Amino acid sequence: MRKWAEEFGLAYPIPHREMVGWSEGRVRRELALALQGWETWPTGDEFRAMGLGRLRLAASAFGSPEGWAREIGVKFSLHQRRRCQHWTADLIETTLRQLCVGLNEWPTKPNFEQAGLLGLYEAIARAGTRQHLAAKLGLSPPPEQGYYRRPNRWTEPAIESALQAFLQDRTTWPTQPMFAAAGLGGLYQVITKSPGGHDGRAKRHGLPRLGRP
Repeated sequence: MRKWAEEFGLAYPIPHREMVGWSEGRVRRELALALQGWETWPTGDEFRAMGLGRLRLAASAFGSPEGWAREIGVKFSLHQRRRCQHWTADLIETTLRQLCVGLNEWPTKPNFEQAGLLGLYEAIARAGTRQHLAAKLGLSPPPEQGYYRRPNRWTEPAIESALQAFLQDRTTWPTQPMFAAAGLGGLYQVITKSPGGHDGRAKRHGLPRLGRP
């Protein structure tokens, strides 16, 4: 379950018994010792290969990997940010700046996808901060078409507006985890309970459902 929570950007509560004997101070001391000579925050596999899987868990329980990396003085790579659990305003801006190095215009959706940052694209869309960020980074933004913001109430027009943006460039109907990863878990549930459900919506948009004839 923890593996899937990390995969889809969901918080996973760490059982209290796994953290017995750990404290923020201990995490700080052991990370400083373990990461001597490292330039970049290790991956989960690298922590486990060093026999430090428990330290990695403790670091997540008493802070965030990116926060610890910053405190210890190692880099938190763009690849690692792709899988971050929470797109905070600071993380959005920091990652976006890396993506936009050398660009004069706002990156296109394919630019985000090629960098493995579709989650960033969708986080910005949900927050509605694209114009603000473009101005802050000195970029010329493209038209608003293709972006959506999560409405306060899922009316039929709101459903279709969100789907038009969410389904852009897709060749199959998205799965529940895909809706959830885009922050549209509520929309998935609304469609499930609506007449025709996902089969009806998929047919309306001309997209086959995975695993369906």
